[in-house]
Amino acid sequence: MARKFQSQFHLPQGLLGLQGSIRRFADSVNESDITDSILVEDVELRTGSDNEVGHSLKRPIKGYIVVKRSADAQVFDGVAGIGTSRDFFKVRCSADVTVTFLVF
Repeated sequence: MARKFQSQFHLPQGLLGLQGSIRRFADSVNESDITDSILVEDVELRTGSDNEVGHSLKRPIKGYIVVKRSADAQVFDGVAGIGTSRDFFKVRCSADVTVTFLVF
């Protein structure tokens, strides 16, 4: 998780407003689901059925982004969705492929 924005109070008046805007933006990014994410690397997926992908977030995931793939294949949610497990999620693919996920 990202660190909280810290205000500097000894600034000219014009910069205090800018600082407030930056603080609100930084706080909204810090509270975003994607800042609590991990990389799951080199996962081999096979076509034809759901593939279980393990992760260490210890909570159901909100989503994933495929950040690397070894072949021209589509990766999509499993038949029943990604699931609600705290330890893994389910995906399918259009061809056998090795991928890296950003899981959040």
